[in-house]
Amino acid sequence: MQYEVWATEYRDQERILKEKIDLLKAQRKLTQASEKRIRLEERIYILYGMYLDCKHTAEIIERRAQCEQKESLFGA
Repeated sequence: MQYEVWATEYRDQERILKEKIDLLKAQRKLTQASEKRIRLEERIYILYGMYLDCKHTAEIIERRAQCEQKESLFGA
């Protein structure tokens, strides 16, 4: 199967989300208005959840790829 390709796609999305989160955190530090800070924090929170989903999914797929490689080596 294409586990490595899928894992790479999730890792790419993870990286993109992390970059966006870092950018929003920098904006939050520069923001004085409390309502705008709250909106930024909400966006960061949502994106962080998506980041964790991508991270964990990539880890699961990578483990599955490793298992499949081992199975193919041992002829299971």
